[in-house]
Amino acid sequence: CVSNGNCFALSESIDGAGKGVKSLFGAILDASCAGGLTFKKNLLPGPHVATSAWNHNPLPWLKPDEVEDSSRQCWCGKQGCIETWISTGAVLRDTKKLKGDTLSLKKLIHDSENDSDIKAFLEQYTQRLARGLALVVNIFDSEMIVLGGELAQINHLYTRLPILMAPYILARDGMVDVRQSKYGLSSKARGAARLWETS
Repeated sequence: CVSNGNCFALSESIDGAGKGVKSLFGAILDASCAGGLTFKKNLLPGPHVATSAWNHNPLPWLKPDEVEDSSRQCWCGKQGCIETWISTGAVLRDTKKLKGDTLSLKKLIHDSENDSDIKAFLEQYTQRLARGLALVVNIFDSEMIVLGGELAQINHLYTRLPILMAPYILARDGMVDVRQSKYGLSSKARGAARLWETS
């Protein structure tokens, strides 16, 4: 069984945002998050297809306020998974707690221009995502990270993630190229088709 995250990464590495890149990590940021690794345009699912479960590792390098909130329940049965901090469900819950009302993604992005609380929240979200992605880079040393899913529409991510990831990456140059997917969530179907072509 090959996951949506793996199919997404494969599509983007072959002729998507990561075309021409040797090593790539693709991450879907949606109601459920997932990931996938490719090297030289080949999928690296592993014997357990566990790369797609990147989102079910705990959020690393917790801040003091996050330690107090680290018992967030994940659908997988564990607590404090990366997904419980960066999925759309987490964003909706956290912004409702912040503003007292549920904000749509469109309103969240719009209000971030004029609302200092929302602007600060988006920076906090990006910082959390940066730590989660830096964890992958420290293991796989991805040349590029490609983001897809509903939350990948937040332009703030692409200017801030490389900067916020760098301090957590154990390398002389910790800057990683982070880009939005070329084909969006249709990359999942495109990647599955690529698997069919090579099977």
